[in-house]
Amino acid sequence: MLDDLISRYLSTLTRNCESTESIQADLPVALPLEVIHGIIETSANFLMTKWASERKGVRTAVAMAIVPDYPLEVLEVSLLLDAVVNLFDDLIDENLTKQEKNLLVLELLRALALLNSAQLSHSLRKQIDLYFNKGITIAISEQESYARIQAARNIEEQVNIAVESYLTRGLVADIFFELPLMWQWGTDIDFRQVLYLARVDRALTLLEKDWQDVDHDIANNTHTPVTLLCHEGNEYTCLESMAENLRALGARTDTQVHPALRVVVKRLRQRIKGERSFEQHNSKMR
Repeated sequence: MLDDLISRYLSTLTRNCESTESIQADLPVALPLEVIHGIIETSANFLMTKWASERKGVRTAVAMAIVPDYPLEVLEVSLLLDAVVNLFDDLIDENLTKQEKNLLVLELLRALALLNSAQLSHSLRKQIDLYFNKGITIAISEQESYARIQAARNIEEQVNIAVESYLTRGLVADIFFELPLMWQWGTDIDFRQVLYLARVDRALTLLEKDWQDVDHDIANNTHTPVTLLCHEGNEYTCLESMAENLRALGARTDTQVHPALRVVVKRLRQRIKGERSFEQHNSKMR
């Protein structure tokens, strides 16, 4: 599936290249089209190498595996939003060379240009607008939670704050389920239980990724709940506590599920119960 999604994403290059051709007449000095197109392709492939190596998560792939009869009409928009999230993450968190930063900014502009021109219903466009505002809230809340973790009185309180932080970051999953489900069902069905479970699943994935990246994050002075809590000797206790708390939240059944969403909910619960890489490593250490 991932190869197909990468190919689909790269197919969007054609429209950007066509737009640059129409702009050429307005330039004081025209640039060779092959140079412009080559740089645009380089910026896209720079991100796609991270998708191919799984260094960057593709939330669209998760939604496609969960949502039956995933509507291809929203696939491109979902992939562009995936790219925007990945690009912002790298621009904020990574120590980049000037050339790398230029490529990321160029690709971000390319993806945003295509999103801006996407033909979407008013309700879907509204959800995308809301999604970017969620991103602002996530970024502010994330930094605030790290200060609270450091000021907490004991490990139990720290773990609880960390779980809240991961759930907040889990909101990033919302749009990748809203797009296909709203396309299929409009706004007539209550999706809240699906979104809640998608956030829990994303929170577990982020916990797993933070553990995999812990040495890199420490070297780059990047704060995560894992770098703040999981010190030598207690790392697995902290990881398991956070994972157990998140899975317990995923087991809640506070709301009725519409019959059309039962398969989606079932598949999400199965993912939440699944073993994560730090648990596999921990079991080998025992």
